Amino acid sequence: MVRDMVGAYPGVLVLHILSYLIGSGIAAFVPVVVGMIVDGLVGEEKFNAWWLFAVLVGIFIIQFIGEATGDGLATASVRRVTHNAQQHLSSGVLRRGAGAMSPGTVLNTIDADANTVGRYRELLSFPLMAIGYAVCAMVAMWSVSPWISLAIPASALIIALFAAWTAGPVTRVSLKRRAAEADVAGLATDASQGIRTVKGLGAGATVATRFHAETAKAKRLMLTHLRVEVWLGFARFCVAWLCNLGIVGLSAWMTLRGEITPGQLTSVALLVQPALTMAGLAFGDLASGWGRAVASGQRIEQLHHAGDDTAGPELTDTPVPGAGLWILEPEERSYATAAAWAQRADVLFPPHTVNVFEGTIADNVNPRGDVPEDVVKQALAAAHCQDILRRLGGINEAGELPNAPLGETGLNLSGGQRQRVALARALAADPDVLILDDPTTGLDSVTQADVVEAVAALRADKTTVVITGNAAWQHAGTALEVA
Repeated sequence: MVRDMVGAYPGVLVLHILSYLIGSGIAAFVPVVVGMIVDGLVGEEKFNAWWLFAVLVGIFIIQFIGEATGDGLATASVRRVTHNAQQHLSSGVLRRGAGAMSPGTVLNTIDADANTVGRYRELLSFPLMAIGYAVCAMVAMWSVSPWISLAIPASALIIALFAAWTAGPVTRVSLKRRAAEADVAGLATDASQGIRTVKGLGAGATVATRFHAETAKAKRLMLTHLRVEVWLGFARFCVAWLCNLGIVGLSAWMTLRGEITPGQLTSVALLVQPALTMAGLAFGDLASGWGRAVASGQRIEQLHHAGDDTAGPELTDTPVPGAGLWILEPEERSYATAAAWAQRADVLFPPHTVNVFEGTIADNVNPRGDVPEDVVKQALAAAHCQDILRRLGGINEAGELPNAPLGETGLNLSGGQRQRVALARALAADPDVLILDDPTTGLDSVTQADVVEAVAALRADKTTVVITGNAAWQHAGTALEVA
């Protein structure tokens, strides 16, 4: 998953890499030019340094263009890759469901984890700059001393290998931290969605205690993660510092022996220190980012495959019944059969869990805006939503539905009202086959009887299957046996 997201849009990725390699690599020649200026100015003969200053200006211009282009491509590609990943995951959840994952965990994975993996592509920028700088530093130092030149990539390789080794501990602690953070987000989302039920059961204190325990656990793991990052970062910096010290010490020894000039020593000191320090920081960030990206990538994979084992059988021996109201007992085989039927394009099987969205009642019943208004009104009437319409201001003189908002997740409505809005949405879709999972559990017996009668009448010429043990539905419909 991480490799797929990092390698997306290969043409843009190649241009991104080349921009940083060229823009940062050419900057490695600045210390060489400075060294030439120093040697020329301290020499006895007349020296014209203006052409070297012109070379410096040219280097700075190319560096700016390369790095600015790389920055722009990095930012654009991160946002596009992250957006596409989030869209893909959301579509997968809509098609296959999320298995046993809670809504909060799903939301956290699509948002935070997809963003973490997507931003890893941006983390490539600093290592690319370090690689480009180190390669050009090696080329620039070859004329000074082949030994110093070869010591630069050798040191960079040592730093990179050590940074790669440190990615393992970061990955392990990142997995634990992301899981804990997702648990906190999932618990908070689930508690807010079911706040009415929580208050009704008097379970507020219990939920609060559990939430505090989960947040404390997430905090401990976050601090552990930070400690691991800090100590490993210090270790990576020490490795880079030792390599830097070795090369500068070698250069000073060669200067004392007369093998290189003081100006060349200045070039080495100006060039090697930023090259290896940059490599230490860059490869360290890359290793830490890889650990976090792998942890998030594994969670994305879990979500991607979460619904694979919950989609029901691909085939069923029970044919879809004809027009009318049919009743299935709330048994495992009934749900399996309904899930198999739901794979057909002409079947709608909305989830039992009610989801009401922020907006007007028309936005909720007709979210796409493609259902005629008279059909929407018929669906609202069949779902017995007249009291909801009155509460929201009623239908105006022009016959338009009220524009009053339902509130976030429909918090302005009671549980039974939210259930009726969801039922009206399913009825307004007007599918050839509609499967409902106990759609009136939150209604009183009188309202429930009215809804059953109205739904049966509205869909008399189409197939409606209700999975329920409720007596009102069973009395109005025909029992259906499944294999």
